[in-house]
Amino acid sequence: MKKALILGCSHASGNEISHLGQDDRNNSYAMHLARMLGYNPTNCAITGGSNDAMFRICEQQHHEYDIVIACWTGCNRSEVWDPGSGAWQPIVPGGLSITAEAYRQQWLVNCTDDTTGRLNKLKNILAMNAMCKVINIDSFWPVSFEWPASVKWPVNKNFCDWSIQQGYPCTEWGHFNLNAHLAYAQYVYENCSGIV
Repeated sequence: MKKALILGCSHASGNEISHLGQDDRNNSYAMHLARMLGYNPTNCAITGGSNDAMFRICEQQHHEYDIVIACWTGCNRSEVWDPGSGAWQPIVPGGLSITAEAYRQQWLVNCTDDTTGRLNKLKNILAMNAMCKVINIDSFWPVSFEWPASVKWPVNKNFCDWSIQQGYPCTEWGHFNLNAHLAYAQYVYENCSGIV
């Protein structure tokens, strides 16, 4: 069976679908979409993840998969290697250790204005699409750009805005329930002809 790599943030990792603060990886919209399209999916989305993390994981693993379902996230996120923990630390409000907080504040002030944050997201999208076959979906905070023909977007409505417009309730942290994930997966699936 064909294999799909799922990349994204908490929306793609299924955070708070059924239990507050927990991921339900098997029930995120990206996982449902992959199965609808006939792929065996692996969910490598990271709660608090960034577009930089998505590209890093894709670069390391894309050769093992037939397609990548990229659930792009906000422009104000990145990551930094923390030698103390031996792990990548997300740069996202509320998601860092105290030692990395000063770095996050400096990064937010100096690197996430409308131009720099937007350019960072564009860089990741274009680079990943040049590397492998990608279904591009925005979880939230889309960027406007005249995409080349090689960058395919099945829908132009991001998951969060679409879910709100459809009347799905969200948690305090802005996550949606299983019904929203299932319906959005169906919406994207119906618009994937010519992409996969």
